[in-house]
Amino acid sequence: MGRGKIEIKRIENPADRQRMQETYKKLKDVNDKLRKQIRQIIGEDLDDLSMDELCNLEQKMTVVADVVRERKYHVIKTQTDTYKKKEAQYEDPNLNYGLVDGGDYQSATALSNGASNLYVFHLYNANFPQGGGEGFSPNNLSLD
Repeated sequence: MGRGKIEIKRIENPADRQRMQETYKKLKDVNDKLRKQIRQIIGEDLDDLSMDELCNLEQKMTVVADVVRERKYHVIKTQTDTYKKKEAQYEDPNLNYGLVDGGDYQSATALSNGASNLYVFHLYNANFPQGGGEGFSPNNLSLD
């Protein structure tokens, strides 16, 4: 869907043309001032500023830095609270873990103390490490 051509006409009325040119000049001046302020905020074009102007610029930047810092801390606090809630969900006191040796699932039931969900681990390898060995490694365990 294309747009139709826009016809540009010269403003015939001199008074209207004058007003349009004045409006254009004002908007151009505002644009130039904003561009200069932006350059000053990022540390450029500071040579022409007086001591008072430099102090005012510093004060504005301090206020802006405080607002940014406050927002950053709010985001960090929100994320921390969210992660604490997620962690609390995973630390359910009703979950019990136990190691079942040799398929003795009766002992696993005793460990559950009535919990609705119980996780049972057993060893793949029946050769338990003897004293001074490496001990159990995560590779020897499976979740049933």
